[in-house]
Amino acid sequence: MKYHRTSILSTLFLIFSAGSCLGFYIWMRTTPFIFLDQGGIGSYLYLNLWTLKLFGYLAGGALFLSIFWILYSQTIHPLTGLSFKTCLHRDARTYVPCYLFLLNVLSFRYALYKPGYILPSVIFLFILIRKYRFLRTTLPHLKIFCFWDSALKKASRRMAPYIPLLIFLFSVGFYLSLSAELLSPLHVLVGDEPSYLMITDSLSRDGDVNLKNNYKEKAYLRFFPGEYPRFGNLGKGGALYPRHGIGLPLLLIPFYRLGGRLDHIVFFSRACMNLLTALLVTHLYLLAYETSRNLPGSLATTLIFGFTTPILFYSYQIYPEVPAGLILLYAFRKWRRLSHRPLLYPALVGLMASLLPWLGIKYIILSLSLFLLTVLSFIRYRARFSYRSMLLFLLPILLSGMLHMAFTYSMYRTISPTAMYTGVTSTAQGKSGWEYVVEGLGFKSKRGLMGVLGVFLDQRIGLLFHSPLYFFSLAGVLALGKKKLYRRELLALLFIFLSYIFFYTYNPVAGWGGYSVLNRPVIAVAWILGILMLFGLMTYRYPLATALRNGFFVLSFLLAGLYLKYPIWLYQSMAYRFSELRSNLLSMYSSPFLDLTSLFPAFMGVDKNSGVTLFWVGATASLLMLCHYERRRAERKQEGRGEKEGTDPTSPALPSSHSLVLPLFTTVLSLLLLVGGGLSLKGGVHKVQQSIGYEALLATNFAGSGLIGKYYDNDVWGGMPWIVRRDRLLHFPLPKETDPLGKKEERLPFPGNLPASSAEWSGCLDVPSTGNYTFKAATSLRAFFYLFIDGNQVAVDDRTPIELTQGEHPILLRLREFKPENSQLILYWKRPDGQNEVVPAEAFRQCRK
Repeated sequence: MKYHRTSILSTLFLIFSAGSCLGFYIWMRTTPFIFLDQGGIGSYLYLNLWTLKLFGYLAGGALFLSIFWILYSQTIHPLTGLSFKTCLHRDARTYVPCYLFLLNVLSFRYALYKPGYILPSVIFLFILIRKYRFLRTTLPHLKIFCFWDSALKKASRRMAPYIPLLIFLFSVGFYLSLSAELLSPLHVLVGDEPSYLMITDSLSRDGDVNLKNNYKEKAYLRFFPGEYPRFGNLGKGGALYPRHGIGLPLLLIPFYRLGGRLDHIVFFSRACMNLLTALLVTHLYLLAYETSRNLPGSLATTLIFGFTTPILFYSYQIYPEVPAGLILLYAFRKWRRLSHRPLLYPALVGLMASLLPWLGIKYIILSLSLFLLTVLSFIRYRARFSYRSMLLFLLPILLSGMLHMAFTYSMYRTISPTAMYTGVTSTAQGKSGWEYVVEGLGFKSKRGLMGVLGVFLDQRIGLLFHSPLYFFSLAGVLALGKKKLYRRELLALLFIFLSYIFFYTYNPVAGWGGYSVLNRPVIAVAWILGILMLFGLMTYRYPLATALRNGFFVLSFLLAGLYLKYPIWLYQSMAYRFSELRSNLLSMYSSPFLDLTSLFPAFMGVDKNSGVTLFWVGATASLLMLCHYERRRAERKQEGRGEKEGTDPTSPALPSSHSLVLPLFTTVLSLLLLVGGGLSLKGGVHKVQQSIGYEALLATNFAGSGLIGKYYDNDVWGGMPWIVRRDRLLHFPLPKETDPLGKKEERLPFPGNLPASSAEWSGCLDVPSTGNYTFKAATSLRAFFYLFIDGNQVAVDDRTPIELTQGEHPILLRLREFKPENSQLILYWKRPDGQNEVVPAEAFRQCRK
């Protein structure tokens, strides 16, 4: 094979640029530096940023990679039978993932200050995943592969009946380790979780759903650390009834009682959710295998669905979405084969549809979807069903509906299903409840469209940003649309999914899940996206789709690992009235040069940037069209080759021996990077803090007036500061859009979207005259402020005086803030002459000594 000069130059460019990226990454992991903000002006100073030392790393990385590139090509040349030049050319492409080391720049603001941040070097793991495929295509006759193939075939035949059980056991074990906090620190119960346990407590101990006495006895202290506001509506006789369905609390009762006896209520309640999620994952595998008869594809889809965002993080959340999804999935499996057992399966579908409203009123739309699909099946295949089948289907729905209305009437004297939300207690008011449903449905097309797009593209909950492999769910719609055999199932899946998401989006009560883990609305129907993903992965297997699959696979699991390490980033308030403005993840990984939140769309709670929205919608649609065009083009080529050579055009092409040559040394290199990077992270922060350059830089750049302000992303003033800057005046009022003069007020620069933050200011207090001074600090209700003068703590209650002499006094101020988005700090003093004022800027300076 001959190569043009341009091909040789491009190969050399790939190697040297990839090596430079590798050197850049090593430099960033070994060089301590910090950025400073002088008084909010934004003049960022970097220690050893652009020096000869950096260029030495770049040259060293390029040389290092070039040596291994040549050695590997020389080694693989006699093994594969390819020419040395061919090995050089093809091997150069395998270093393209090194470009991802440049992602360190995007995570600059956060990554260097927080131990354990996401490492782009983990991208090398996908090379390890593809290693087996390369060796199979280039060295197919080795005995080890023959033995491995025969062993796999025997094992798959023997273990096939037990695969669902193995999936269930593995899922339960993994999810239980999450609930036990062996893999990740978990957030305390938040949002609606404590209210579900309060209902469980009332059912378990009192045998009723009147929560009044339970709140009076503060039963929530058994599982919630602190005061929990009453969450319910007044009903008949002044009783306090829950605003949620009782289906989930009924499931939790045995686990709640066991947890109460063993003093681990939260763990055992989460264990119940672990079991339900494992059942959901197992049934997804069963449905995937029933529809595709593709064992590897079904296993891969199950792995992706059960162990990436969002299902992984709802495996321990006490919400009804998981049991609702399990019931819906089981009902759909029986609906597909409705005519196989014309008496049993309709009865099971009807039973499942009747159970959904007990989990929550919002699931009536899912029951209605199952009802309509089953009725249409009865009409289409009426010759296969008798009146007994229809009766068995309708009977549980009617009985459950009447029982639910009686239950609602016993609490609120109305049969309106919205009484749990509105709290009505009379028939007249019950009519307004139905009107409330109609108003909630509203059929506002714009809101509905934004809801569907937001499920995939919203920066806070969008699946494509938090688990990119769901891109192939969209591709699966195109794939199934071309197959007549699956069109019935496709239309049914889309009907269930879209009707539920549209209803959730229209309904002003539901919002997008409130304060909870991201994408709560989609959990009940997420298995639909899993099935569509299976067919998308099976159908689109050509170069572009394969590259997207590999990249999205790595990113999806990396993001899941990142959320396991920092689960607080998963929580955002997504109610319509209280929606947070930005994605936690994008906020943390924005750099001083680039605000990533401005580059991604948000469909609720923020000003819509139509340009960004159109770009991402267009980019997603373009990728889908390119993958589809690539597939059509490859199929036409195969058909032409089959007609010419007399082969079957439908048979898949055999893998070429000239496949991408993957370097063996990258296995060792990736392991070294992972292990070395992990070890360096443990001591990286302390190394930076103790470096002479950091302290020298502070002393050099902050001499003069003002205090040195250090802002942290934790509440213990620990680790590397989020930002270091000069604050000339401690006057940060409550955040408002504008002050009376029309100027934007300055706020405390805490990291956004964190549960707690801290700050400290150091310097000297220049006392104008000798006398007694009293200090007072105006802070938010959830903040703690500490003042130290001359090394001694000083009261800030405006009542306790302290005698200060004229001149400089070392001062240290510390603020611990538990609601950074509403933080404030104003420091006052009362001078010896009796004048109360904000401590002026002239009183703060850096110590001269």
